[in-house]
Amino acid sequence: MKKKNISSAVQTNDIKWTILGKFKLFLVFAGIILFFVFFIRNGMEDRVREYNLVKSDYKITKGIITKMFVYKGSTIRVKFKINDKAYIGSDGMSERKNKNVGDSILIKYYVKDPNLFITELNKNY
Repeated sequence: MKKKNISSAVQTNDIKWTILGKFKLFLVFAGIILFFVFFIRNGMEDRVREYNLVKSDYKITKGIITKMFVYKGSTIRVKFKINDKAYIGSDGMSERKNKNVGDSILIKYYVKDPNLFITELNKNY
């Protein structure tokens, strides 16, 4: 019985790029990049609108830091009460100011919707 050489059965063909093929590839990459730019920009604009809402009509209360995230961005999770209703949310942290989990923190919240808030550790406070 004769064994067949498997490696001889496999052929490699070089891909020859045409101008149209290169253009299509460029369009795909450009589309992917524009997709991400659009969503990042939109998210940043939404957050700026939220900051402006909070600053237009706010009250200040105290909350408690329940968790801190310093890996891949600095954010904190806080818990606070308004009119006997508890709110939990996250906010950016531009500087730490010797605050740790369990410490109290000042929070500016939008009077009409306390889910929109800024903590004292955010640079926009």
